[in-house]
Amino acid sequence: MLSMATACVHTDVQRIGRLRLQNPKEGFAPVLTQISTDYERVAVIRAKASAAGSKQRLTKYLRRQASVAGCDAIARIVFQSKTSAHALCLERREPEHKHSATNRLPAQASDKLLSELAQSGEEGILLAQMLAKSNGRRAEERRHLINWYLDTYPQTTFRAELMGLFPSIKGIKIAAQGYTSSTL
Repeated sequence: MLSMATACVHTDVQRIGRLRLQNPKEGFAPVLTQISTDYERVAVIRAKASAAGSKQRLTKYLRRQASVAGCDAIARIVFQSKTSAHALCLERREPEHKHSATNRLPAQASDKLLSELAQSGEEGILLAQMLAKSNGRRAEERRHLINWYLDTYPQTTFRAELMGLFPSIKGIKIAAQGYTSSTL
C-alpha cells in the first residue's frame, strides 16, 4: 500500500512599520540583497513548513506571501531550520511630497463638483459626502480634511479635483494686485 503525505507551509505576517500594506499582487515579490532608501520595512513574514522543507521552498512561500500581502519586495531572509524561515517585507516609499496646499485655505466645493463626484462611483459618492459636510466648516478644517483624504488615499482618481479647491499661487498674486479672477 502506497501513501503520500502532503506537506503544508503556513505563513503569517506581523506588521512593524507605519506604512499600510496595500495593493496585493499576484506573483512573487523580488528578494533584495540590500535595502535601499526607496523602501521601508513594513512587516516580518514567517513561513513554517510541516514537512519536507527546504530553503528554496521556504523562499518561494515567503516571496508569494509578501506579494499577496502587498509588499513590493522582501529582504534579509533568515532560515531558522529546514522547516522555518522569516524575512522583512518591504514597501516602496511614496515620494516625499510637501503639500503645496498646507498653508493655503481651500474654497468650498461647488455644487457642480459635488454632483460630478456623486455620479463617479462609490469613491466619488463618499468623497462628495465628505466635501458637502466640510463646506459648512471653517477653511482650516476643510484643509485638514482634504489633506487627510490625500494622505489616506494617495492613489485617488480625484486628486486634481481636490487640489483644485486650493487657490493657485499665481491666482493669489493676481488677486493681491487687484485683478479680477476673470483675468486668470
